[in-house]
Amino acid sequence: PAKRTECDRPTGLVCETPEKSPNDHFDYRLLAFPNGFEALLVACSDASKTSAAAAVAVAAGSFSDPQGRCEGLAHYLEHMLFMGSARYPGEDEMEAFLAKHGGESNAFTESTHTCYYFEVNKAELHTALDMFAQFYIAPLLKVDCAERELNAVDSEFRLTQNSDDSRLEGLFQHLARPGHPFRTFGWGNLNSLKTDTMKAGVDIHKELRDFFSIHYRAPRIRLCVFGVESLEELEQNVLASFAQLPPAPAGEADGNGPQEKLLAAAGLPFDKATLPKLLRVRP
Repeated sequence: PAKRTECDRPTGLVCETPEKSPNDHFDYRLLAFPNGFEALLVACSDASKTSAAAAVAVAAGSFSDPQGRCEGLAHYLEHMLFMGSARYPGEDEMEAFLAKHGGESNAFTESTHTCYYFEVNKAELHTALDMFAQFYIAPLLKVDCAERELNAVDSEFRLTQNSDDSRLEGLFQHLARPGHPFRTFGWGNLNSLKTDTMKAGVDIHKELRDFFSIHYRAPRIRLCVFGVESLEELEQNVLASFAQLPPAPAGEADGNGPQEKLLAAAGLPFDKATLPKLLRVRP
């Protein structure tokens, strides 16, 4: 079992050493912050390795989209977080930095979580991680980036809409109980995020900021960092960059965020009385 010890640095920070295989030559440390944020550090001592990497998972996905109002909002926010922060205000500034230093980044939105990740030359990990942290601390979400990113979301949808996976997903959504988050159109497109919102008088930019404010809070964020350096160096880097994550609202219990409450209230996506069901799809 993991060894759990109180750290002597920030008050309330708890460190764990996960159990690993005897054949695993990496070193690990799990940091549990008092605000609910957790970070897994992976240290490598092999100097021949040239790249470092990090990933963040946020416990908010397309199931948290405002159903019937601006579906695809979680996916749209995923795009907008790359468009600059208060500390690094340039559009795609992080992507340009990564490209300059042999790296790249990407992200994807699933039903219950959104994942962001990057890799970069190991010598530039600290700067890249600080840029990365600002996605979740102070993104600008600039209105003048909106049109381009809405078009990007729409383009991604059109590229995949006729694939077998997307058609099957749409079929399951159609069969789910009315009002259940499973019926949400998680991809989003120009109709759901622009045309329909304008007709309904919905301010998509306000919805975007509200979604970030509600869901992108410390207890719902998990980080994993891989570096060719010591655990101590990785820890100091994470402490310096992620200490200012927004806390959860007062009174919110661990594991009982807005998405958890939504899914608990929604229940199962399909009525048991309608199951089992055999569907035949013509190619």
